[in-house]
Amino acid sequence: MLRLLSCWAADPVPLSLLMPVARGEVDLGHLDPPLAADRVEPALRGLLDHSLIGMVESDGRRCVQAHGVLLDSVAAGVPEGGREPLAEAAGRLLEAALPREDDTSAEVRAELRLLAPHVSSLLRRFLGEGTARLAVRVVRQVLNVSEFAVALDMSRPVADTVERLFGEEHPVALDARDVAGRALFRMGHYVHSEATHRKVLASRERVLGTDHPDTLRSYVALHAPLDLLGRDEEAVALLRHAIAGQRRVLGEDSVETLTNRSLLLPQLGRLEEFNAEVAVIADCELFRTK
Repeated sequence: MLRLLSCWAADPVPLSLLMPVARGEVDLGHLDPPLAADRVEPALRGLLDHSLIGMVESDGRRCVQAHGVLLDSVAAGVPEGGREPLAEAAGRLLEAALPREDDTSAEVRAELRLLAPHVSSLLRRFLGEGTARLAVRVVRQVLNVSEFAVALDMSRPVADTVERLFGEEHPVALDARDVAGRALFRMGHYVHSEATHRKVLASRERVLGTDHPDTLRSYVALHAPLDLLGRDEEAVALLRHAIAGQRRVLGEDSVETLTNRSLLLPQLGRLEEFNAEVAVIADCELFRTK
């Protein structure tokens, strides 16, 4: 149990993170030593009895917490052959605990705040593509629930770590830097957001091609800081380019296509342009009734 906890941060660990093991939904019998379902509660009680962990409450959730020095010491003692299975188990538990990506409720925000430091810690301790993808996914979810400051603090070290691991133009590294650019934008750092998105866009055009869905998303992402920096002409051109590509690649009735068409409306200065694009409202209504 201590080895599993050492994969995560010294922050409070929600007991719900360990429940899939206790219920037998996640099998950790392959670990050395194994952690069977019927051993989770006795292991926690033993650690509590020896004051190696404490029971705390965070955001209304019951958690366990161990001291960082203890966790670092335990992590250093994990045999080389046991590190990969342990990281895989810790990652599976974190992934199982993640809420639905379309849920932005206050409860989910609190849950993500608790999980975020443990994902970052797992990435620092166990560098691999699986943990990198998980970290990027969590940062994006944190951003999507409007925890912008948390997303910004988390996104840059995650992006730096993933770039060192895979190189700047690996798709996961580009995803990580894309989230960092969006967090910078949400926190009002428009110049830095523009620079980040421009770099990601150039790499995606080169690596993925101009019609790849991620490249098209980068055109939209770059348009946002440009718009607020007063560079309207370039911003509108990028948004139009993205919409034209999304119509071809994703389809006229794609949610992304419709959303980005609606973004264009406030930026149209001439009445005839507005009238040409205002049909998006009817298209959205049609999509909603399908």
